[in-house]
Amino acid sequence: MKIFKVRISKWWIPALAILAFLWVPVVHFSDDTSTVLLDEEQQLLGALVSRDGQWRFHEADSVPNNLKIAITAFEDRYFRWHPGVNPGALIRAIWLNARSGEIKSGGSTLSMQVVRLARKNRARTYTEKCIEILLALRLELAKSKDEILTMYVSHAPFGGNVVGMDAAAWRYFGRSAFHLSWSEACLLAVLPNAPSLMHPGKNRELLRTKRNRLLRTLLRRGVIDQETFELSLLEDIPEKPWPIPQTSQHLLQKAATELHGQTVVSTLNGSIQNALNRLVTSHHNNLKHNAIMNLSAMVVEVKTGHIKAYVGNVPGLPPACSPDVDVIQAPRSSGSTLKPVLFAAMMDEGLLTPYSIIPDIPTHFKGFTPRNFNLEFEGAVPANEAIVRSLNVPAVYMLKDYGYPAFHQLLKQCGFSTLNRKADHYGLSLILGGGEVTLFELCKVYTSFAHQLAYPTLGYAQQLTYQNKGEWGDIPVQNLSSASLYIMMETLKELNRPDQMSGWKHFESSQPVAWKTGTSFGFRDAWAIGMTPDFVVGVWAGNADGTGRAGLTGVQCAAPLLFDVFNQLPVSQTWFSPPNEGMTTLMVCAKSGYRSGIQCNETREIQLPQKGAFSPVCTAHIRVHLDESGQHRVRANCYPLQKMRSETWFHLPPAQAYYYRQKHAGYNRIPGWLQGCQPMEEELLSFILPGNDPYVYVPKDFGGEKGSVIFEVAGGGGRQLFWHMDGNYLGSTTYKHQWAVYPTLGKHTLTVTDEEGNHLN
Repeated sequence: MKIFKVRISKWWIPALAILAFLWVPVVHFSDDTSTVLLDEEQQLLGALVSRDGQWRFHEADSVPNNLKIAITAFEDRYFRWHPGVNPGALIRAIWLNARSGEIKSGGSTLSMQVVRLARKNRARTYTEKCIEILLALRLELAKSKDEILTMYVSHAPFGGNVVGMDAAAWRYFGRSAFHLSWSEACLLAVLPNAPSLMHPGKNRELLRTKRNRLLRTLLRRGVIDQETFELSLLEDIPEKPWPIPQTSQHLLQKAATELHGQTVVSTLNGSIQNALNRLVTSHHNNLKHNAIMNLSAMVVEVKTGHIKAYVGNVPGLPPACSPDVDVIQAPRSSGSTLKPVLFAAMMDEGLLTPYSIIPDIPTHFKGFTPRNFNLEFEGAVPANEAIVRSLNVPAVYMLKDYGYPAFHQLLKQCGFSTLNRKADHYGLSLILGGGEVTLFELCKVYTSFAHQLAYPTLGYAQQLTYQNKGEWGDIPVQNLSSASLYIMMETLKELNRPDQMSGWKHFESSQPVAWKTGTSFGFRDAWAIGMTPDFVVGVWAGNADGTGRAGLTGVQCAAPLLFDVFNQLPVSQTWFSPPNEGMTTLMVCAKSGYRSGIQCNETREIQLPQKGAFSPVCTAHIRVHLDESGQHRVRANCYPLQKMRSETWFHLPPAQAYYYRQKHAGYNRIPGWLQGCQPMEEELLSFILPGNDPYVYVPKDFGGEKGSVIFEVAGGGGRQLFWHMDGNYLGSTTYKHQWAVYPTLGKHTLTVTDEEGNHLN
């Protein structure tokens, strides 16, 4: 029984020792690391120093073979065979230290050096050495040899504030550690041995001697041949560290905020990114002469939603020009960039067809008076032409019909998160830049549209990404139909390109692009957004501080860069195809663009979304009855039926007709009534200014003095009109019917009467 107890205790002694050993922690590193941004081919785009001021990249996944060989040859020849401790090296170190009376050698293996690095290079004592030995043995039990070697090269000092092989390779040679020559690998291998002494740029000859000695060792062991050895000796020693690339500075800052200390393999394409940097710099050199100091652009791949190039601001700007502002993420007035969305939404709801004419006349909406950029009016304009020419007044009429609350909700559903106030805050100005959007979200929304058309069978999400983590996710609820988006793309494709791009269709290398520009109030923001089945490109130009500049328009400042970027991208081999479902055929009036009515004598067949079948019927054509001469309108109760002529006439309301006939010489007004035949209820006169708002606001001049209010009337048919205010005669006008009045505060009645007694209040 006694022998049995002794045997039990003998088994427990080693068991307890093993358990105690397993309780020893495995060393690890918790140092803050640099945020590193790589492109899709894992080439370095940029990096930021860690919080402690070190260039310390995230721990590597693997080590290049030549660096493995060089480091083990220099630091630990028997690394692959010992269990973490080399007894022979330890005995030799003890003998050398005892002989010299001071510590000359530590006899450390690479595993022990990893432990020492993790313990922050504590003072060299025999107690510390024993701890290092214990922890090295534990490390070898937990990690493979390659993992230990990777830990070493990732955390070893390489001189100055450079830690780890990846940072060292980029700082000293300007490229990845996996592209180093044998000479360069040997140089890095000898640096951790005395990093403060051997920093490149200092003691270069001593560093060269150490490198060459290691190269000679590799030659002697047959690792490299004589030719490689001789060529390696000819390679120079770096004089000073290279600057870390800053190819996409603002995206790097975004990554540092969201993924601090990580190595981010991005979706960016290095070639496209470099090309975009050059183009932005080149265009900025032209724009800065007009004190336009900031410019941003990005390129998105339609199929995946991956960002391929990202320039948040002009590279290398001086501090006074807000170089750190990432304008891609900055909310700015949207200008006209949302008009195509409204165009598509109205077609989806059956409120118009692409050719429906929209009023384009002076208009006043409760304190809001929209104006076209050219300060002219067309009277009535087809919806697609209004979008192509970016006319403001028709866009406001369209939004009025659609409803700004519904449009505000649609924009938020599409992905515009910056429109975070209530719809009433924006009102009808929402379509003219009354709300703010970011270039990032503008590209996101239009990329979603392009993807829906180009890849209808693929899943997609209304989200862009710069992280290389696969393609888009599941299909969300679609906000706009493919049918309306296709018509929108076809419409935007017809925009006239900037002057230098005229005649683009005649060049074989040219490609169709659906694009739209925008200019905010006060010339503060210039936008351009373009789409093909393969790429979406977005551009913003302006000043980050909001300073406006004359000539700062989307067409002049943003569109030229947009097309230069498309010229650098692979040409799309196809164009958007009409969707297989969701389209219907409709006959529309050739002149009004609305669903043809019984009075329309000219029609055309078009394709449009299914709800277009229920779009409004044309009311612009009326049946009129004329006398024998065709010079006057008549009625049955005042003119013989047998002498009447009946014709269909394209007829616009007086205010629209007034401006329409100035741009369309072929527009004929309906003849006037034969004396004694005119119906009393017909509208012959109409106020153009200030519109139908019962409240009129009297402006003040620069001196603070009360100004005048301009009233304008359409109609009259060339007759003389007489103006009265509160029963007091003001004067008369002929042909152009405008009158300036100076009303006092209160309620007033303005009356306009023509020669035949027709009046307007």
